[in-house]
Amino acid sequence: MKNFFIAFLIFLLWSVFGLWVYSVVASPLTAEKTTKSVSEIRDNSIPNKEKQLIASKIIETPPVIKSKNLVIQTLDNELLFESDQTLSVIKDSTKVNLPDSLQELPSVLTSYLNEHPGQEIHIISYFNETLNGEGSNFAEMRGEEVKSLLLAEGADKNQLVVQPVLTTTGFDADNKLENGISFSFKLLDRVRIANYKKEIPEVITFYPNYNFDEVIADKKLTQFTDNVAMLIEENPDLDITIVGHTDHIGAASENYIRGLKSSRQIKWYLINKKGIDRSKINAISKGELEPILRDGRPASRAENARIEIKFSEKV
Repeated sequence: MKNFFIAFLIFLLWSVFGLWVYSVVASPLTAEKTTKSVSEIRDNSIPNKEKQLIASKIIETPPVIKSKNLVIQTLDNELLFESDQTLSVIKDSTKVNLPDSLQELPSVLTSYLNEHPGQEIHIISYFNETLNGEGSNFAEMRGEEVKSLLLAEGADKNQLVVQPVLTTTGFDADNKLENGISFSFKLLDRVRIANYKKEIPEVITFYPNYNFDEVIADKKLTQFTDNVAMLIEENPDLDITIVGHTDHIGAASENYIRGLKSSRQIKWYLINKKGIDRSKINAISKGELEPILRDGRPASRAENARIEIKFSEKV
């Protein structure tokens, strides 16, 4: 029995010794080092800065912002107008689609231009060159259509520039091009304006054919009035004065009446045949008072009997 207790005591001593050894080998320091090693193995390919960026992207996902199809900014990069709708165009057509939601756009742009006389707006009209005719000519006409909307709102024509631009974006299956028109503000180009004004003649002289005192409505008159009407259409701020001149044959009072009759006949033709606004035209007579030549020869008399169209801008 004594030997049994001695053996049991020795067993307890070895058990205590074994537990002590195990506690030393499996210490917290060893466990911490093992855990750290696993972390290092997992992230050993990602630098510390990139770890921060990845964490930021995961935690702070940016909100989804719906982009606008039509965005117009000022020269100071401030938002002037935006819409989900666009100004779309049709291939080989001068038509520009202005949705109901964009009906206020011409007024917005015109108001901004009136408040900023030192700026101009470029009406950018896109086209896609094709073999069947679509090109810059259609783009320019579409731009002119938008320009006419701004002019109708009271915009200054000197602040409006139509700019056809070739785009690689194709028309869709319905021959439609979204965002066919866009807008960009620039500083006012005063050199361009000066050159533009030089192209407008101060006076156009016309020698009509007469049947006694009546101006004959022939091809010559048609071509002349076409040119006048085109200038008025391209320059809506222009007014015209029609001046009737005669030779010196007859009494001065009679020549005055004859010159006035001729100028009024031209006025009537421009209003009724060419659609020019009556308020833009004034008809007067100078009779025999302003001859070109004074030598009295028949050729000189024919030179003096003329119609002059004088252009002037509205004040």
